[in-house]
Parts: sequence; structure tokens; C-alpha cells
Amino acid sequence: MPTVTALASVLCFVGGAPAQSGDAEIEGAAAAVAASVSGAMCSIHIRGTPRFDGFTSTWLVAYMAHGAGCDDAGAELMRLGKDKSLVFFRRPDADQARALVASIRASVAWSFHCPISLRGEPRFDEETGYWLVSFVASGPGCGDAAIELARLGADYQIQFQSSMQRQELVP
Repeated sequence: MPTVTALASVLCFVGGAPAQSGDAEIEGAAAAVAASVSGAMCSIHIRGTPRFDGFTSTWLVAYMAHGAGCDDAGAELMRLGKDKSLVFFRRPDADQARALVASIRASVAWSFHCPISLRGEPRFDEETGYWLVSFVASGPGCGDAAIELARLGADYQIQFQSSMQRQELVP
């Protein structure tokens, strides 16, 4: 649960216009800042295309990080990006996504008395910037459970996708 709590404080959902093809300079600047901070204590990878936030006039840059020194690296990304109007925000990496998915699934299954089975591993969709998780649930209360999975997952940039069980296909 500490992973979930720590990650919740770091994550936020952001929107905006994606960088255009002429914004290679922005992508290059973000990559250069990330490369300057990435190292043995924290491996940093830019994920997705930077998005322009017209409200703050900054570029929002998503990254994934793995390692013991990532809290310090994140602070350094924010400091270095500020001069270039880049705001870096952290997405969960694969291990963090699995931990979040397990925690959300367990909580929702227990709360709604709905057996929920995950299908495969979470996979990252570069286009949407969400982790995609396929699940199967059947029984009373499972419709509400699916709604709650979607609501809770959105907070962590995780999209739960219901898949049908074989028995549901046969009358």
C-alpha cells in the first residue's frame, strides 16, 4: 500500500494539445533534460508526446522512472524543466502499475462482493498514455464494480477494460 500512497501523491491527469510535428524542438529539449538527470540511481524514460497546457503556457511531459533515487531525480527534472517551460509528471512504471491494479482490484472485489479476474499483464498504450488492464467479472454487483474500477483507475491513468467470459457467449 505504501507504493499506492506514494504514487498517488506524484500522479495527476493532464490534458491539452499534443505537440505538433513542428515541435521537435520541445521533444528534443524534454529528452535532453531527462537524459541529463537519468543515471544509475534512477532510469528515466519520456513516455508519449508532450502536451501544451494553454492555461499555464507550459509543456506537460510524462515520464516513467525506476530506481532508488527517483524522488530526487523527479525534483531535478522539475527544476531543470522550469526554465524551458517544461513540466514533468511521473506515470507509473510496469511494477507500480501492477501494484496499483492489484490494490484497486482487491478493494473493489471486496466492496462489491464481485469476483474479478485479471486477464494478462497491464500494457502501456502510448497513444492514450494509460495502462490498459483486461478483466472479467460476473455476478450481482459487478456492473457497479466495473464502474468503480473505471473511476479509481482513472486517478492513476489505468483503464480497466471488461472482457466477456466464454459462458456469457453461449445461451
